Amino acid sequence: KLPVHRAMKEISELIYATCKAYLTQQGKFLLTLWVFIAAVIVVYYKALQHFSWGRVAIIIAFSLLGMAGSYGVAWYGIRINTLANSRTAFASLKGKGFPVCDIPLRAEETVAIAALIQATAAYLYKLHEANQDFRMYTRSLIAENKFRAVRYGLDGKLIDFGKQQEVPLRDLIEELLVLVDPVVDELGSREAIDGIRTIMKTGTGADRQLKVFEETNGDLKAVVDYMAHETVQGL
Repeated sequence: KLPVHRAMKEISELIYATCKAYLTQQGKFLLTLWVFIAAVIVVYYKALQHFSWGRVAIIIAFSLLGMAGSYGVAWYGIRINTLANSRTAFASLKGKGFPVCDIPLRAEETVAIAALIQATAAYLYKLHEANQDFRMYTRSLIAENKFRAVRYGLDGKLIDFGKQQEVPLRDLIEELLVLVDPVVDELGSREAIDGIRTIMKTGTGADRQLKVFEETNGDLKAVVDYMAHETVQGL
């Protein structure tokens, strides 16, 4: 079991208790509703369709099974999700603040992304120290670009809010690299950050996996073998 912060656990327990009370009431309502459903089943299948009692019993049993299954999944979901969320949030606070770095296939790609994050943070810190600031945009606008990046990858376009137009993601990444360049040598991460341009040239791990999938006519085993081979590279 992953560790969890006491405050986060308390919030999770509060959410669980609230959902528990709600589901308890919903269970009573569903049970009452099922009684009416069972009565309708008896009237329709026994009185009108003249089914045997055995067949009617089977229909009633499966109606109860379906309702109980959905109800049980809801109970399982509220318990698992509340505790899982608090544990993963605590894991993030303990040093996993940038889980995107867990995604690349190659270790050097992870290092490159981490170096770019470090350089960006250092650049923004220097702006702050110089009593300067960076342009601020609403969360909804940032979310739009995040969706585009996830959906379309390196070949997609993001919105340049300054220019108020769509710009290829590769161009925006290049702009970011130029922007943070003054702090790269100070951080000693020049070689690592050059890996970002390598990623733009060869594609992300997802791009390369799709390429293998297409070249092997959908052979998933070949994709898994490729992933395993890429993972051990540079280790």
